[in-house]
Amino acid sequence: MYETLYRKYRPRIFDDFCGNQYTYQAIKNSLVNERMAHAYLFCGPRGTGKTSLARLISKSLNCMSLKDKFNPCDNCDVCLGVNRGSFPDMVEIDAASNRGIDEIRELKEKVNYKPIMGKKKIYIIDEVHMLTKEAFNALLKTLEEPPKHVLFILATTEPEKLPETIISRCQRYDFTLLGKEELIARLKFVSESEKREVEEGVFNLVHRESGSSMRDALSLLDKVFACCEKVTMIDAEKVLGIVPHDTLQKFYNAVFAGDLGELYSIIDECWIKGFRIASLFKDFVVLCRDKRSLKETTKIAELVYTAVNEFRLEDDKQAVAYVIIGRLGKLLQPHEEIKVVKRQVQDKVVEPKVGVKPIMGEKVSAPKIEEVKEEIVEEIKEEVVEQEASPKIEAVVPVPAKPVATEEIQPSEPKVEGTPLEKLVAKESKTIYVKPDGSFNVESVQNRWGDIVKQAKDKKISLMMFLNTAKVFKLENNKLFISYDREHAFHKESMDKRENKILFEGILHKMFNKSLDVEVMFGGEEIKEKNFASKVQMFLDEDK
Repeated sequence: MYETLYRKYRPRIFDDFCGNQYTYQAIKNSLVNERMAHAYLFCGPRGTGKTSLARLISKSLNCMSLKDKFNPCDNCDVCLGVNRGSFPDMVEIDAASNRGIDEIRELKEKVNYKPIMGKKKIYIIDEVHMLTKEAFNALLKTLEEPPKHVLFILATTEPEKLPETIISRCQRYDFTLLGKEELIARLKFVSESEKREVEEGVFNLVHRESGSSMRDALSLLDKVFACCEKVTMIDAEKVLGIVPHDTLQKFYNAVFAGDLGELYSIIDECWIKGFRIASLFKDFVVLCRDKRSLKETTKIAELVYTAVNEFRLEDDKQAVAYVIIGRLGKLLQPHEEIKVVKRQVQDKVVEPKVGVKPIMGEKVSAPKIEEVKEEIVEEIKEEVVEQEASPKIEAVVPVPAKPVATEEIQPSEPKVEGTPLEKLVAKESKTIYVKPDGSFNVESVQNRWGDIVKQAKDKKISLMMFLNTAKVFKLENNKLFISYDREHAFHKESMDKRENKILFEGILHKMFNKSLDVEVMFGGEEIKEKNFASKVQMFLDEDK
């Protein structure tokens, strides 16, 4: 019967053990100096060698022909019995399926029996965090003072679930994931031993998909070997369901070009070919990390991570991909805002009239106007992408100091709150301001909604479509709230884009002589985003 690679190449002697060198050295020294503790706790992710090291300890303590006081011979009856799992003095217990107090009571009774074949009796309890509270309490005394012929080795992937009373009775070692070089070296050794030809890039691919877990890496390599005799990158990508690099690059280019048609086409192609959608977005984030700024990548990763986890139970992953694409487009919308604001600045700025006092509504400028325009746009771009406050935006925008209105002289310009982009848009949109008579309210907007939609049609056809399905919700503190039903989610998301908001706010200002901010909502309920900053950071660091 065929033996899988991760079982066939499990370490049989200490020289075969990979990674976690400090733990390896500590156990080796304890064996050489005969200073082994009565109980050990091995903690760490899956596939890092916890159970393998426990078996090596069992071999070393019972081997009939020990080498260098610590290395088992791997040839005697004890070593062969441990390899086969038939050595009577090594008891492996799966705490996930034997987690009750009755099983622990039975263990306590058998602990007193002396070894049958070896010198020590070894109890290996895997996934020990799965034991019940009562089972832990029953184990405490035995774990603290076991018979001299007994040694306990507890293994867990979740040490935080263990009671402190258990941890304090064991000598704890924390296992870490294998380094990239160590894991790839082991994969190459296995490939050579199996006499298989493998392209160099395949090892990097397997390492990335395994998450640095040795067991997972060998399982993936086993899967690739089953495909063909000579393994190429193309073969490995198809077998493992990984999106090819050229497709990933096309996806990356389409995202930052805002080409929705191309993005949908790529998703459909990946879906038909059986590629994993989650893998596509994870690889996309890694590519962003290599090519974009850290802050921009963090925002993209947070969005992708949130969406993938939000819809992890959804069967239709193709539809999930469409949702993520839509959210990415909304996240990257600030790049489009830069173009809009640049056009507004260019329209506003002209050569000044020497010796003439500027009047509200008149276009003014400082000397060297081309340089000023470029400076404004560059500063806006930096603020939108980096999301950091900068006092330069306010200083550069050419705003008259004491404008004169057609009906009323403005005493001073109020301080504008918000992001640098919002400050600029607010200042650039101010034209002739007529003092309201106090009768302006939400009904005023509702009564003239038909005229507003017509004005929107002249500005932009799609804006008219988005406003057609909206409802005026309320007016509060110069902020107009419009709401959408859930069935018009696309219109809501489109109207939430700053470019459309700028056009809509301009129409409202022209019609009512009021500077209103627009807030877009779902049925009157604001959408709240979850913060996954800490998980995103772990996600970004995972593939380094």
